[in-house]
Amino acid sequence: MDYKELAKSFCRLSYLRGMRSQTLARPISVSGENGVLLYIFNMTKDGKEVLPGDLVRELGISFGRITNILKVLERKGYVHKHHDSIDRRRVYVSLTNEGECYISCKYQEALNYFARLFEQLGEEDAAEYYRITQRIHQICEKQMNERDRSNAAVPPYDS
Repeated sequence: MDYKELAKSFCRLSYLRGMRSQTLARPISVSGENGVLLYIFNMTKDGKEVLPGDLVRELGISFGRITNILKVLERKGYVHKHHDSIDRRRVYVSLTNEGECYISCKYQEALNYFARLFEQLGEEDAAEYYRITQRIHQICEKQMNERDRSNAAVPPYDS
């Protein structure tokens, strides 16, 4: 198998044709405002408090971008920031009732969309798609961890 040719075909399918279907069909994005809301929703339902730095680390978005997103979400009334009672420098972010309602609806839309998609694929293809996607995520996670370890092993440049 020619993996480079397969990669070219995959990129054409994913990035050229796929962009149109993604914008039409995806009810929730994992980046931007909805991604931030979804992360906060998932963390706080488990009783964890969320710091802006957690969002930077977990979503892979710059601190400046997270700050802007949080400002917009706060203006919309979806999030609330509050200081730690012991260390006032620590600022936690939580969802308001309106924010929780909004992201719950978006999440339900996403579940319904994917359920219909998987139903049209059929049981065998849906299970196979999930298995392969899970495997791809495992490989990507392993590669990112290896890259992080190799970058940490490089000593800083001294002038």
